[in-house]
Amino acid sequence: TPRELESRVTRVCEYFTRHVTQPVTQPVTQPGFREMVIACNAAATAAPGLRSRYADRGFRIVDVISSGIRMVKSTSLRRVGVIGGRRTILSRIYQRELSTQRREIIGRIGSTAFCAH
Repeated sequence: TPRELESRVTRVCEYFTRHVTQPVTQPVTQPGFREMVIACNAAATAAPGLRSRYADRGFRIVDVISSGIRMVKSTSLRRVGVIGGRRTILSRIYQRELSTQRREIIGRIGSTAFCAH
């Protein structure tokens, strides 16, 4: 469920921030990282508030959805196709963020189980 996915993503982020990372507010004195990439569209749709929650703690979170939205906004494209997993396409996040009177967003589920639709 979306709630379970959000809980799992949050637990993973908590693990990273507690055990692996080094906040940007501290000088680099030991190995670690200050940024996390959410490379799963479904995880990004389930936990949209993670970026602001961890920014206050000195960690930067980037996700593939936000990066894609920024890229499309920087263009003058009029029709954009989005291929994604079921949760991502059904969330309509790309349509909400990118559709304008001059831009049409067409989303399709890319999983082989859904390709016929």
